[in-house]
Amino acid sequence: PAAGDAARLLALPDGLEALLTGGDADRRRALHGHARALGWLRAWLQAAAEAGDFGDVACFMGAADAERCVPPLATAQSDGPVARALRELIVVRLLRPDRVLAAAARLGAAAFGGAALAAEATLRSVAEAESDAATPIALCSVVGHDAADRVEVLAGARALRSVAMGSVEGFALADAAIAAAAAQGTWVVLRNVHLAPAWLAQLEKRLQTLRAHADFRLFLAMEINAAVPLSLLRRARTLVFEPPPGVRASLLDSLGSVSRRADGPAERARLRFLLAWLHAVVIERLRYAPLGWTTRYEFGDADFACALATVDAWVDRVHVAGRANIDPARIPWAAIRTLLSDSVYGGRVDSDSDHCVLRSFVSRLFCADAYGSEFCLVEEPRLLAPEGTSAEDFVEWCRALPESEPPAWLGLPPNAETLLLVHKGERLVADTRKLRALIDDDEDEDAGEEMGAADEALAAADRAEVPAFMRQVEALAAGFDAALAPLHGPRALLAGVAEDGVATPLFRVMQRENVVAFALLSRVRADLAQLRGCCRGELKQTNHVRELLADFAAGVVPKSWLKTYAVPRAYSLSRWMADFGDRVAEGQLLAGRIAACHSVVDVVRERSVWIGGLFYPEAFVTATRQAVAKRVGCSLEELVLRLGVGEGGAEAFAVCGLRVEGAVWTGAALELNDGRCETLPDCAIEWVRGVESDGLVTVPVYLNTDRSVLLFEASLPFVDADASSVVQRGVAIVAA
Repeated sequence: PAAGDAARLLALPDGLEALLTGGDADRRRALHGHARALGWLRAWLQAAAEAGDFGDVACFMGAADAERCVPPLATAQSDGPVARALRELIVVRLLRPDRVLAAAARLGAAAFGGAALAAEATLRSVAEAESDAATPIALCSVVGHDAADRVEVLAGARALRSVAMGSVEGFALADAAIAAAAAQGTWVVLRNVHLAPAWLAQLEKRLQTLRAHADFRLFLAMEINAAVPLSLLRRARTLVFEPPPGVRASLLDSLGSVSRRADGPAERARLRFLLAWLHAVVIERLRYAPLGWTTRYEFGDADFACALATVDAWVDRVHVAGRANIDPARIPWAAIRTLLSDSVYGGRVDSDSDHCVLRSFVSRLFCADAYGSEFCLVEEPRLLAPEGTSAEDFVEWCRALPESEPPAWLGLPPNAETLLLVHKGERLVADTRKLRALIDDDEDEDAGEEMGAADEALAAADRAEVPAFMRQVEALAAGFDAALAPLHGPRALLAGVAEDGVATPLFRVMQRENVVAFALLSRVRADLAQLRGCCRGELKQTNHVRELLADFAAGVVPKSWLKTYAVPRAYSLSRWMADFGDRVAEGQLLAGRIAACHSVVDVVRERSVWIGGLFYPEAFVTATRQAVAKRVGCSLEELVLRLGVGEGGAEAFAVCGLRVEGAVWTGAALELNDGRCETLPDCAIEWVRGVESDGLVTVPVYLNTDRSVLLFEASLPFVDADASSVVQRGVAIVAA
């Protein structure tokens, strides 16, 4: 675009800015970038600004099915239905990211036809009509879900051999079963084949030469795992299975696996229902990771079976033979709670915050009060536990539940479903970029194999004819290079040396930030220069440059750039570059202040540090603790971190850029909201002895929205909220 157009778009139209109130800076930055790159989007925004009418945009922003209400002017000049659907998807992604999946489905329907996407393959049709003896059937499932049982149901009276993989004995049994079934025309199902990737490579070669009976079928049940050979998946008919979503489906599945016989006491049925409810909540919160759980733990049916055996064992210890009932107070609740939260389910959890979530649910459900007539499974909206003494009573109550539950049943904020859709949309875009990069890599490999030595001269002669995608990559690299041009090399830090000549911890941290920033900046600039030279035909392609070309063409951040510091998994190339530029600029400003001062401690106390913009924020937090411990003359263990929001003492270290998810700062305390992310005022890290924590709730502080890196924990006041509600809602602070 012309320089004048780009300058005018530095500020969005006022009408659009008003609609984006409360949106984050990343959305505005993405809108700016797309408007600069896409002429039709730029023309639409300019036309709307000149007309001063954003009514259709307001309707689009507030519509439940926004993908069907995209402003007509945005797609008016589209060439055909596919181009129109693509433009709609771009607008939806920029302004309504929660509807990306629905807009992508409309694009797929426009490109391939609605009937093609609506067609759904069944295991029976694939096994009996759409595959042959030489084509294995891959049954891929999410973690914790086993699709092999479906084969046993489908087989019926057919001879079926089932083999569990994962051991040397399993390999021998599988080889024997395949040989016998291939000769007899029977079926074989191999379970957990993702645990044997090396054996799968041998299986693929064996299938190419296997002479099997026409009725022979080989089923490979596996979890979705990158270790499975791609060539085998391409050869196989692949079906993906997921457990039905929702608390109702999980409850019915769990209770359906429990024996219906009355084995007393009567209180056992209710205890099993409580366990099924806990299991449903634990499983369903996985869908909302990292909000529900910070990690997608491998919870599954085996955990429920183990928990059921544990609960039954403890009930049997207190049950007197011949009696139909027991006093709920005599049930060993403490033992059950400890085993469930620390061993059965808690054994898979490796995060303190997730342990707190699990313990809050277990403590609420497994107590003597659970047998009261007014016991609530959910406080708001109020959901009473069912009455009944038999398994059938609880199953009937579960059948009456709605198929989709409100997030509050899982302890999550009201807009958790919207946040989930936004996260899925980001993952879809990120996965599409990766797929594009993989396709480009395959094409490069194929081209390399076809090109011989005799073609080198011809290729050199044709370098002047640069492909269109390489011109786009060169323009993108030139833009990045220009954006990084104002950034300079490292500055000599003159402050922070103690009287004994030993650098202080804070000085070493800042020096390391300075050196690492310059090293990565130099690497990025060198890669951009190589990339531009290759695109202009001045340099010969190397393997490294080919990887850069594929990554830039797909909008993926090169792996060599990601090794230095952690960023959210969904970051695109342009988003990473903007973030990297901000980090280096902030670091250089801080380095300049340190170079002109005699005390690095004074600098980081007087000026707020963007803690999320540091390459090693954990080291900064530790260094502040060491500085305070040395000044007051105590051990590190005696000091406790206190986070002051909007305030701080004279000895505090000011930090900025923190945001809170699931709450809002009211001026004196945090208050739960609908799950949105709100910016906190400048905060202060203060290390003190013996902080009073009465009335405060511990909130984790993570590096970024992925919640994979915990920086520290802070105790903060909340308005009208207990610790359990805060923990279950997943309230957290993020630094970047």
